[in-house]
Amino acid sequence: MVTSSNDSSIAVWSLHMSAKISKLPAQQDKSAPRAEQSKGRFRRLRILAAGVVIIAAGLGAYHNGLQGPFIFDDIQSIPENPTIQRVWGIWDALSPPNDGQAVQRRPVVNLSLAINYWLGGLEPGGYHIFNLSVHILTGLVLFGIVRRTLALADIRQRLGNSSTELSLAIALIWVVHPLASEAVTYVIQRTELLAGLFYLLCLYCAIRSAGSGRKVWWYAAATVSCGLGMGSKEVMISAPLIILVYERIFLSRSFKDIFRRRWLLYIGLAATWGLLAALIPHGGEGTAVFGQGTMSLAYALTQFESISTYLGLCFWPSPLILDYGYFESSSLWRILPYAIFIISLLWATAWALRYRPRIGFLGLCFFCILAPSSSFVPLLRQTTAEKRMYLPLAAVVVAVVVCIYSVGKYILGRLVSSNSRRRALGTVLGWALVGIVVVTLGSLTIKRNCDYQTEFSIWDDTVGKRPDNYRAYASRGVAHFKKGRRELAIRDFDRAIKLNPSYPLAYNNRGFAYDSMGEHERAIRDFDKTINLNPNFVEAHANRGLAYSRMGEQERAIRNFDRAIGLNPRHALAYNNRAIAYLLEGRYEQAILDFEEVIELGPSRALKQKNITQALIRLGWGEEDVRHDWRRLELRGDWPKVLSSLAWILASHEDAEIRDGAQAVRLGERACQLTGYKVPEVLDTLAAAYAEVGQFKQAVKIAQRAGKLARKAGMKRLAEDIQARMELYKAKQAYRELPGSGGVKGPQAKKD
Repeated sequence: MVTSSNDSSIAVWSLHMSAKISKLPAQQDKSAPRAEQSKGRFRRLRILAAGVVIIAAGLGAYHNGLQGPFIFDDIQSIPENPTIQRVWGIWDALSPPNDGQAVQRRPVVNLSLAINYWLGGLEPGGYHIFNLSVHILTGLVLFGIVRRTLALADIRQRLGNSSTELSLAIALIWVVHPLASEAVTYVIQRTELLAGLFYLLCLYCAIRSAGSGRKVWWYAAATVSCGLGMGSKEVMISAPLIILVYERIFLSRSFKDIFRRRWLLYIGLAATWGLLAALIPHGGEGTAVFGQGTMSLAYALTQFESISTYLGLCFWPSPLILDYGYFESSSLWRILPYAIFIISLLWATAWALRYRPRIGFLGLCFFCILAPSSSFVPLLRQTTAEKRMYLPLAAVVVAVVVCIYSVGKYILGRLVSSNSRRRALGTVLGWALVGIVVVTLGSLTIKRNCDYQTEFSIWDDTVGKRPDNYRAYASRGVAHFKKGRRELAIRDFDRAIKLNPSYPLAYNNRGFAYDSMGEHERAIRDFDKTINLNPNFVEAHANRGLAYSRMGEQERAIRNFDRAIGLNPRHALAYNNRAIAYLLEGRYEQAILDFEEVIELGPSRALKQKNITQALIRLGWGEEDVRHDWRRLELRGDWPKVLSSLAWILASHEDAEIRDGAQAVRLGERACQLTGYKVPEVLDTLAAAYAEVGQFKQAVKIAQRAGKLARKAGMKRLAEDIQARMELYKAKQAYRELPGSGGVKGPQAKKD
């Protein structure tokens, strides 16, 4: 075939243009990754900005809740919990007390308290900061779960490309909602916080594993999170099932497909149930009681009203109450309306799981998380507690926000035809509504935190809202007593006893108040009543012993201290007071053994200030000095006054078989270190100890410093006594107590 030159030119031109055109897609391919990178950077910036906003909202809502004191169950679980004192003795921290405390069978929570103690001792601020940090972190994890769920392809088609904005709105509302304030501001309710964090973290890791090339790592993270949650609180029991249902509804086509592809994940999650089974208390131990027959049924019926109350507080968070008390609804007509409402919600959840599974999933989460504490498992202390709504609240917030968004989008679609105008108007109205809700809820949370500022204010608030709560009156009475308002304290204890004549704690507290007022016989009658109601009430035995000791009946006192120690071998106060009784009886060897036990236990970890103060005064220290210097003298981990008292006995007792100069020096030096070498009577003890071991130059030097501090503090008599002892040291003689003095320093520490 022959072609003309024109045809050849046309063919060449055509080939040239084809080559140019073929290059165009290659140029577009180069620009596409840049656009994707730009989109990715913008998305990451939006997520980072959302995280910053969530953190700021949490800090703003709870900034005034960081300085509240320990209250109620905090006292037993933190200051009086000896297992949190040595964080490096990790087995102690992972073995919480088994006496009904909030940390019982919850080793992860107990370990977190031990870490707090190691970092800051017993200052409540650090514990509050930890709680708030966990709460904010949980809010961030919630944001991540909701964002990834709403970004799924079929959900994105219905809701639009607003997963980040909706997730931010949900997380903000949940983080600042005042219904969560009890769990955040009441320190020991970190049981709810940690369980909530690990619950959501476990779900988040499971979601991430679905599309990751490092599935095994995400499986391991999910399993570890689930195990930590099981060690935090029993609500974690439903986590493996919720994760399975989530995957079936949002990520997979069938359960068969899930187990075929991801069996390793669910074996790991199911294994954590074994840990929970080992931790759950059975019988009468702890605050939860399993398998109590008719009591469980009555408790379950009462939960219809409790759950209805929780749902109402989600939408109108008032009144918020720390302690609802324990009550069971006995009237069918009272239960019936609540039962109809809750059963209707359960039926709606079941229907939605069948026909609208994504909506039904939220209802399932709500009821499954509440189930361990709001079904047939009675909690002996409370039938209703707002803290239980900490995590279920998230399901309610997600449902409400998504519903309002969907309805608002539909209405705007009918009213505004332009897509751009509809989008702009929806954004403005949506964020305006979210802003109003967040500011309102945050303000209510700030206001609620004010109730937690003092122990008295929170119990006064509770009494005002629940005037039939005998436990609230008893707790307010303790707050009155700590403020020195003893008559008001006794009045509250009387009210608690009138509301519940079988409440042993109220009798014990009233007895202690009477004892502090010098009415020892009335106090002993109250302690007798306490012990009749609860023969194993350790504090009542110890307090009755103290009352007998103050009446001069040391033998009866010692028998009561023996009983208290038999019930609780770690009861430092009972050892301390028994040691004093032994001293007053002249039984010095037993006194020394008990003082050594007190030091070993570390009494500042377990003893109450009011009791320690009385013990110090009984040991001969000046009352005014003790009360004034309490906070200065009770330093980290040891008790300088007890160390000094025991060192004095070992250094100066007239009986050579009792004296132990080397031990006295060790104890005296430790006491001086803890008080910064600034307490004259402690320095006086160390000087006597140095003299006992023949270090007379050191004894003179320390005695000179002690005398100078005593004169500066106006302790004239103490300064004179120190000067007299110093003359002995200069003459190379040790100091000896006069026979019959009991080995106890006299009241020379009193200011003149």
